[in-house]
Amino acid sequence: MVRELFLLLIIYTYKDGKGISSEKLYEILWSDKSVKDARNNFSVNIVKLKGVLDKVGEYHIGKETGKWKFEILNNSVKIDYQRFSELAANKQPTDKSYITDLYNTISRGAFLPEAQYNWLDDIKSGITGFVIDTVLKHISVTDILTEAEWIIKLANCIFYFDQLNEEALEYKCRGLVSIGRHGMARDAYLKFTKEYKENYGLEFERSFSAIIGH
Repeated sequence: MVRELFLLLIIYTYKDGKGISSEKLYEILWSDKSVKDARNNFSVNIVKLKGVLDKVGEYHIGKETGKWKFEILNNSVKIDYQRFSELAANKQPTDKSYITDLYNTISRGAFLPEAQYNWLDDIKSGITGFVIDTVLKHISVTDILTEAEWIIKLANCIFYFDQLNEEALEYKCRGLVSIGRHGMARDAYLKFTKEYKENYGLEFERSFSAIIGH
């Protein structure tokens, strides 16, 4: 409960800067309780949360314009989601320095892969869509002959968010072939086809030659 409360405060603070109302918190976390009981549960859990955060860094949790917000003070802690939200608000897919900054965040892995909450599904989906669209747009204007290794790294990031993304497979395999790593390209292809069959129960129809454009 403390973990979920923390995630709600963090995500609703940084995804649009607005925060989350008490009513919304009660509805998500204690929909089966009266407002009074929900308020009591919130008070208990916010004390527990602060007990954990006090050991981490300087922060502030409080209400602003009727909504609860979480704030890091004096840059004492870095939050990947905060930086991601800043980048998402200023999308520049053709700018390599921008994509490099984005890569430094998403190369850590998918967003909260082990957190399973109904309220989080749409947020995860939105992040996944943004990452894949932005990275693929950048790869599409990048020269594979001169920046193959960069393209391979970006394709690997896409796989964190969608392990069966065919465009990422194409770019990864073509990038590997362009730097002479044909065996690694074929291994990546075979791994993909195996996961494809395990997930869909069907054979992947495109051949290795088709994927690498030969």
